[in-house]
Amino acid sequence: MKKLNILYIEDTYPPYNHGGACISTSLIVKYMAKSNNCFVITERFQKDNWEYGGVEVYPILSPYFPDFSSIFRLIRNKFVNSFQFFNYLKIKSFVKENNIDLIHIRSNSYDLFRRILKLNIPVVFDVRDSLAICPIMHRAKKCISKKNNDYCVKCLNKYFDEKYHSNKKLLLLLPILLKLLLFDFKFQKKRLIHTIRNKKNLVKIIPNSKFILKNLEKAGFPKENLKVIYNISEIYLRKSSQKKKNQIAFGGIIEEAKGIWVAVKAFEFLNNPNLKFKIAGTGPDFNKLKEYIKNQNLKNIELLGMIRNDEVLKLYSESKIILAPSIWPEPFGRFILESIATKTPLISTTTGGTPEGITDFESGLLISAGNYKQLGKAILELLNNKKLYNKISENLKIKYQDYSIDIIGKERLTLYKDLLKQHKNENNKK
Repeated sequence: MKKLNILYIEDTYPPYNHGGACISTSLIVKYMAKSNNCFVITERFQKDNWEYGGVEVYPILSPYFPDFSSIFRLIRNKFVNSFQFFNYLKIKSFVKENNIDLIHIRSNSYDLFRRILKLNIPVVFDVRDSLAICPIMHRAKKCISKKNNDYCVKCLNKYFDEKYHSNKKLLLLLPILLKLLLFDFKFQKKRLIHTIRNKKNLVKIIPNSKFILKNLEKAGFPKENLKVIYNISEIYLRKSSQKKKNQIAFGGIIEEAKGIWVAVKAFEFLNNPNLKFKIAGTGPDFNKLKEYIKNQNLKNIELLGMIRNDEVLKLYSESKIILAPSIWPEPFGRFILESIATKTPLISTTTGGTPEGITDFESGLLISAGNYKQLGKAILELLNNKKLYNKISENLKIKYQDYSIDIIGKERLTLYKDLLKQHKNENNKK
């Protein structure tokens, strides 16, 4: 059987990734590279190509990932996202030089995706976050839009007002800036949906949860082009001599939306001098958290900073509990798959797509978002109830089969082949 030439487009890629989505793509590539020719192109955040898992990675694209650190950077990046002509030319050239059969893209740019569809080859578009639906990825404390996930000026205004309440000059400009942001967002979305309808036999959009699927349908994306495929969990083999330490762990972006402050307050609430809390990751609240830990003399909390994915899995494997008390609606957090991979019980929240991967008291514990006392009690429940803890650990072993690299990889490869066949049949009719 002829090998496929598959191009993967990401913003970053291991070992330089900054999120779970890039890890998920690398696991798809790992499976596909067994029987196909795979290529990866990313943003130009370093000069030289590198190899990862036997696949060459080309950092050739101009940066376009959204920056939430300020309203000005967010709007600048959103407008950069809206004009991806030069990145499109680079991709077009790469496709021609390498005889690419199919493109698999996880991009935060509507414009880039729309332009790629002009190449007239099948495209798979992975949606693993809320950026395709909401310009701030639902990071406001509460989505106050009556239409649920519609692009609400009030919601965005509330988010940035809380973030920059002390900057009076910026707050005066905020309504105008947000209207520009929303106009561009709606315009780009409308153009993309129109292109998808015209190229319906060329494209498949893959949300990573039913939660994201539902929101994409509400946003107007054609149902016939949508298909849910969950991400891959890669099993972590713990050494037989490696025992669980009396510690809990958190891994992710250090920001309020991820629930890091809820986790720290829960740890303080427990007031257990024999329990340690290790936190992996960096983010906008990292220095603030570091200062807080120092001022409160929280000696049992250790900040690890940014660590590699294999180190995250090792951390989770040797911890008794994983904490992921997200406030924002996670589409389907990688922490679910890492809990399964390491067979370590997880405590998370009922927001977003998380309940699709966790059955309360069966494969983890679910709490209300923002409730540190409830989180503290859930930690105690798992630490003190050995029967429950062991039941969840055993269930995680079984659950791995649903997300294994062979099961999910095969499902994606079948989708690729079906899309290529559909495209070929369409061309034969012309």
